[in-house]
Amino acid sequence: MSREEAILQILIRLADAKYCLGRRYGHWSCSGPTLEASVAAASMAGDEVGHARVLYPLFKKFENAPKEMVVVADRLNFEVPDFLKKDWKQWTDFVAVSCIFDTAMTVVLNSLKNSSFEFFSSRMGKMLQEENYHEIFSSGWFSLLAEESKKDLQDSVDKIYEETISWFSFENEKLIKFAKDEKIIDKDSSELVREFELKIKPLMEILN
Repeated sequence: MSREEAILQILIRLADAKYCLGRRYGHWSCSGPTLEASVAAASMAGDEVGHARVLYPLFKKFENAPKEMVVVADRLNFEVPDFLKKDWKQWTDFVAVSCIFDTAMTVVLNSLKNSSFEFFSSRMGKMLQEENYHEIFSSGWFSLLAEESKKDLQDSVDKIYEETISWFSFENEKLIKFAKDEKIIDKDSSELVREFELKIKPLMEILN
C-alpha cells in the first residue's frame, strides 16, 4: 500500500464517476419535462464532464498509472456504479441521482479540498461552487416530485441508494483509511457515509 496507490484509487473512481454522470445528464438536455429543466441538465452535464477533464490529466503525474487512464477516449471500462452505465428512463431517475449520487460526490470533493495532494486541493474549490448550483436545482425538483410522483421518486432513490453507499469504499476501505492517515482525504469511508447521510436527511424525510 502506497501514497500513489491511494491517490490513484480516489482519482479513478472520482474522474470516471464525473465523466459518466455528465454523459447521463447530457441525455436529458433535450428531454427534460420543461425547457428550463433541459437547459439545466445540459449545464450540469457540461460541469461534470468538465470536472472529469480536469481530473483525468492528473494520471500523467504517476508513472504506474494505467495507460488508458491518461486520455478519456482510451477508457474502455469505467469504474462506476451500474446506474451510471446506461441512460435513465424517467425524470425521477435524473432527480434521484442528482440528489443522491451527485451529493455523494460533493461530500468527497469537500473531503479533498485540504488534501496534502496539491493537485486535488487546488481544483476542488471551483468544482464545489458549480456543485452548489446542482444541489439547488435538484433539491427543488425533489420536493416537487415528492408531492406529485412520490412512489416513482421513491423507486428511483431505492434503485441507486445502496450502490451509492458502496461507492464510498472506493473498492478498498483500508486504502481509504491509509489515504486519511496520509492527509490525502480527511475522512475514511464510514465517515464519508455518515456525512452523506446527514446531508441528505432532509430529503429523505420528505419521502417518509
